Amino acid sequence: MLDDRQRLFLLAAIMFAVAMLVAGLAIGILYDTALGEQRQRLVEIAHSQARLMEAVARFDRRYAEHYGQDSAAATISQIRDAHRHYKGFGKTGEFVLAKRQGDKMVFVLRHRHDDLDEPEPVPFDSRIAEPMRRALSGASGTMVGLDYRGVTVLAAFEPVSGLDLGIVAKIDLMEVREPFVRAAMIVFAIAAVIIGVGMLALFRIGTPIITKARASEARFRNIAKSANDGIVSMNSDGAVVYWNEGAEAIFGYTEREMLGTPLSRVIPTRDRGKHDAAVQRFKAGGKRTMVGNVVEATAVRKNGSEFPVDVSVSAWSVDEEHFFAGIIRDISGRKQAEAAILEAKRRYENIFYGAEVSILEEDFSDVVAELRRLRAGGVTDLRAYFGERPQAAWDLAGMVKINDVNEATVELFGAPSKVALLESIDRIFAPDSINTFIDELCAIWDEKEEFRAEGALQHTIDGRELSVLLSMPIPTTDEGFRSIPVSIVDMTERKAAEDALRKLSRAVEQSPASVIITDTDAIIEYVNPKFVEVTGYAADEVIGRNPSILKSGETPLETYEDMWRTIAGGGEWRGEVCNRKKSGELYWESTSISPIRNAAGTVTHFLAVKEDLTDRKEYEQALHYQANYDPLTELPNRALALDRLTLAIKRVRRHSNKAALMFIDLDDFKAVNDGLGHDTGDRLLQQVAQRLVGCIRTEDTVARMGGDEFTVILPDFHDSNDVENVAKKTIQAFSAPFMVDGHELYITPSIGITICPDDGDDPHALMKNADAAMYRAKQRGRNKFRFFTQ
Repeated sequence: MLDDRQRLFLLAAIMFAVAMLVAGLAIGILYDTALGEQRQRLVEIAHSQARLMEAVARFDRRYAEHYGQDSAAATISQIRDAHRHYKGFGKTGEFVLAKRQGDKMVFVLRHRHDDLDEPEPVPFDSRIAEPMRRALSGASGTMVGLDYRGVTVLAAFEPVSGLDLGIVAKIDLMEVREPFVRAAMIVFAIAAVIIGVGMLALFRIGTPIITKARASEARFRNIAKSANDGIVSMNSDGAVVYWNEGAEAIFGYTEREMLGTPLSRVIPTRDRGKHDAAVQRFKAGGKRTMVGNVVEATAVRKNGSEFPVDVSVSAWSVDEEHFFAGIIRDISGRKQAEAAILEAKRRYENIFYGAEVSILEEDFSDVVAELRRLRAGGVTDLRAYFGERPQAAWDLAGMVKINDVNEATVELFGAPSKVALLESIDRIFAPDSINTFIDELCAIWDEKEEFRAEGALQHTIDGRELSVLLSMPIPTTDEGFRSIPVSIVDMTERKAAEDALRKLSRAVEQSPASVIITDTDAIIEYVNPKFVEVTGYAADEVIGRNPSILKSGETPLETYEDMWRTIAGGGEWRGEVCNRKKSGELYWESTSISPIRNAAGTVTHFLAVKEDLTDRKEYEQALHYQANYDPLTELPNRALALDRLTLAIKRVRRHSNKAALMFIDLDDFKAVNDGLGHDTGDRLLQQVAQRLVGCIRTEDTVARMGGDEFTVILPDFHDSNDVENVAKKTIQAFSAPFMVDGHELYITPSIGITICPDDGDDPHALMKNADAAMYRAKQRGRNKFRFFTQ
């Protein structure tokens, strides 16, 4: 809202604006009239000059034979001669003559505004000399545009027929405007002086009155604005006429939102009737209820929430109209504080009397007073003071008063009742309890926030020793020292458990087996030194990660699925797993994983104990290899071949497909052994094995049955042509010579083939069938293959 001084300034501004608007309109009308007259003058100049030039041109064309030159050139020459004595009109007025040559406008007269007899040409499509461009384009008229200098001019333009020229009569627009700009400045100055004198007189008369009124209003507004309380006024109709910032902060409504609206807007619906009735009673007979008193009420914020307030109401009348003013204080904080105090007291009593932890309420006020006396007497090192005077600590201990104890304290110390405990309180202190008390006094002396003593010794009434955790807050006020809650937690069983845990921890740390502890999400929380030694991972490299970092990819997925199924169900899993060390080396472990449960029986962790089986596994693998593989060719031997043939037969039975067995014997291999020796024969067999492996699929098996006999097991085929192709491929593979010890050796295979289930489904029977088919192949000329049924 505007104050009185601002209103005066606004009035002056309006008056000045009106004066300027009237003067501006008048000057604008005059300027427009003058501009029209100047425009007409230029048209007349351009028109008359153009017609004159056309007349001269016609004369020159008629008598051209007398000049001995082009008539147009003669005309332009005459115009130039005449123009030398013509300086233009006004301060800036002139007329310009030009012709078009290609893409340029060439001026033929000397310009008034430069010293060149032959002015510089201007590009025809240039943005300057626009009036001339229109004249040369055959147009005539007037415009405001840029001349050849780039200056804004008022121009009239005409084409000069018969000479292909354009003429422009122009005058600078600034010359036309100059008298009107000067007139506007004079009018502005006169209006400013007249209004200024009037405003000065108005201010000299009105300022003292305004100043007094504003000072009075400012005092009220400053008081109201700085007040944290809401200050509200309403008229006799209950409408708000004043609403300070304090009220805005309290209720959430702005002054604009509340002015003119009923004050009942911030009163709960249930209380609005009482409010309206009280206002009517006051208006009718001056009967007061809230007026002049401080009462507690309930108000409503803009967001709809209710809150408690203190309200102080006053009333006054102006011209028989009643007004009311209220000072409103939000007492939510006070109410909350009162409730918090009551709640804190209730909670303290609940905690004190219902706690399962022993709590003694002790009065240290006399002790603190004595400590202050010692400090005032020059004592700086309290511990040293008691070291020299042990009895002084006992004297201070005797000053401690016990106000109350809870039931947990009675139970902890084995007393039959609270009274019996308080009567025998000296019996609960152990001989070295005085040292704990001295530590307690030093904590008070050093103004620490709390005191804690873990492992302090105390006795029960019947003499049992207790290991306890004693703790107490250290107050900051004298009143606080009159009631200090001292809690005592029995640590006897926990201390025994910790001792047992330390033993177990040492056993785990020194265990010859790897130990891992994870949470239920399989995140590692602990590994022992043996794990670090076996895996090569430092503890900090694996803690927080999943044990899957050890996976090698060699352990079947089914093993891990079984593991998680077992331990997730709460069972213990045992098995063997192949893992990978940090170095990349594989190793085998015998693993036992057990769930760890808390007191409620809930699984909280998993414990894995692992024993390195690498050496044993390598030995078992060596034995397995020796039992199932031919040492010369590294192919499966007869036993493994029979085992894989048995598996192929089972697949045939399960999937209703077919399998084939090829029996291969090398033709005349004995001659190689006899002629070149068994070493050469052995190396030949190794090359034969490699060629056979190159003829089959990855799921097929090549085995050495002994000597120069081999078998090929082909599981999962549907057409005998597939088997025949393998046989042909094998014979073709033997067509190239074998290079052994510098000898070029040729050797051929004889192949017998039997089909399962067509020829049987017993592995030994199929072996015999394939052997018989092989002999028939040899009888037919060797280096051939025969099916058992052919």
